[in-house]
Amino acid sequence: MTGWPLPPELTSLAFAHLDSLVACAAVCSQWQPLAERQTFSKLELAKPRVDEFERFTAGPRREFVTEINIVATRGVKGREADLTDSIRKLLKLLSLWNENDFNARGIKLVIDGLSPADLHQSRREVSGWRSREQYQFGSGISLVPAIKSLEILGLPSFQAWVPAFLSRLVTRLPGLEGFALRKVEWDVQDWGDFVKDFSAWPATLRDVKLAQVRIHFADGSDALGRSMHHLSRRLRSLEISGCTWTDIFMPRSLPYDGDSRKILQDEPDWPHLESLTIRYTDTTPTGKSLYTSDDLATRMFDRASLNDQLLSELYLTAGKAALRMPRLRYMQLGPMGWNSWTHLFVYEIDGRRATASWNASLRFQPPPEVLDAWKTVAWEHTGRELRVCVEVKQR
Repeated sequence: MTGWPLPPELTSLAFAHLDSLVACAAVCSQWQPLAERQTFSKLELAKPRVDEFERFTAGPRREFVTEINIVATRGVKGREADLTDSIRKLLKLLSLWNENDFNARGIKLVIDGLSPADLHQSRREVSGWRSREQYQFGSGISLVPAIKSLEILGLPSFQAWVPAFLSRLVTRLPGLEGFALRKVEWDVQDWGDFVKDFSAWPATLRDVKLAQVRIHFADGSDALGRSMHHLSRRLRSLEISGCTWTDIFMPRSLPYDGDSRKILQDEPDWPHLESLTIRYTDTTPTGKSLYTSDDLATRMFDRASLNDQLLSELYLTAGKAALRMPRLRYMQLGPMGWNSWTHLFVYEIDGRRATASWNASLRFQPPPEVLDAWKTVAWEHTGRELRVCVEVKQR
């Protein structure tokens, strides 16, 4: 090029506003790596493109890759082989990369199990799909330190990921820091298969999100809460839906005298936890309901339908647990599903001030023992008084 070229930083900024960088990459040798840094940053791979991945990410392009999306394009019959084969091939290729090949922040891997072909098939055709190949996944798969974040997407009743496959996949990523699982529906056996490898999950894991995860426990137990109780103790942030009640804070497997106002001396700490979001179900493991009525309209609009005592027990237990979370900055507790707006609790620290908010469509007044518990939490975290906000939202 002739003239006075812009500095690389300004050229890259200009490229960020262009719809296509293909022509820019061909202008000169100085522009090519700047354009490729953006075009190769986020890659979307279906099965045919996985076979080409090694070729088009040769050389310095590897360092440009920050996110890889593996997507399904075929229907049920071909998808089970395509997805598993694509994941296996990609992990094999990435395992050959050394630490100088990839960006220091690592790569985010997104696996989307929903195919456009599902829109043209009946629910019966796509329900209950389980990949036979996923059951054999794990043997011969090398460790892949390049992947720092993993996100798995599915759809309840449409995509039935094999739980053991997902858990084994996590164990092959020794540098993993973030894991998100969205939209799956399992039974208790599925969940058991998923959690049995928790002890082998990488020690680097800090952030976990289980969103729109539904676990059907026939025996009324809260295996989800108990399992996540132990995992959460080494996490920085946790977002989870589907807990049946307070077992994530105080599992019944621990010595427990039934009085949530007492802090058990052998209750473990959460030394790293900064953010916790929980969406819980309407019913406790013992069969008690958050609502006194089964009628939907009554639950939504009748103040008397809310079980204040049961809700207070949750807030009180959460407050006692928060005393064991010295780094906590944010906690959100609310029901999952249609009634997520009926009541919501948020504890948040902004600067040096802590606020506890109860936002609800049904009026709820936290009792003195609940307020006292959270005032103690705020004082321990900030050394200042708690700010309390009770708001009734109109729908």
